[in-house]
Amino acid sequence: ATSTSAAYGSGTIAKIDYDQKMAQLEANVSKYEEDRIFILNDLEKLESDTHAFTELSNSLKSKLRGKEDQIVRVKKELDDFAQRLKNQEKELANLTKDDKPPSPQKAEKSAENAEEDVELR
Repeated sequence: ATSTSAAYGSGTIAKIDYDQKMAQLEANVSKYEEDRIFILNDLEKLESDTHAFTELSNSLKSKLRGKEDQIVRVKKELDDFAQRLKNQEKELANLTKDDKPPSPQKAEKSAENAEEDVELR
């Protein structure tokens, strides 16, 4: 029997097999360490992106609230303006109604009433 052979049945392995397995394990550990570093870097980037998106979201929400408030103010201003226009329309209608000469039908009725008034006296 050779000195480097292994009797696998008894749980011993040859030095070459041991060295190969150790090298493979070390390579796997190195690869997992590299992967872990990449994952941590990606995680840091994701955390940074999440922070940036959160800030952007908060900023946009704030701008949206401002626009909503502005819409409410402008709508109220428009409603107030529409009400002033209605009031001016009514006022103008009243002014033009008072300034109008009587319509021909009203003039006839007034004349008839005046004649009746004269006859009664």
